[in-house]
Amino acid sequence: DFVGVDMKERSIEILNQRATSANLNNMKGVAGLIEEYEGSFNVAVALHACGNATDMAMESAARQSAALLVSPCCVGKLK
Repeated sequence: DFVGVDMKERSIEILNQRATSANLNNMKGVAGLIEEYEGSFNVAVALHACGNATDMAMESAARQSAALLVSPCCVGKLK
């Protein structure tokens, strides 16, 4: 299954609409912060995760022993 996590409700609405339109039953969106997502996963992909969001994605992936692909957009803000 694919779960998209984004703090922007509108982004999640678009994801869910497109998944439904494409009959992708294994895809869903969750509105919220990365660090608050409690589901399990094997692979984390963080695209343009600004500031601390990249750090949170990395920490979440490490806790899950998950593979990680990161493409931060705010490199100067990484901790």
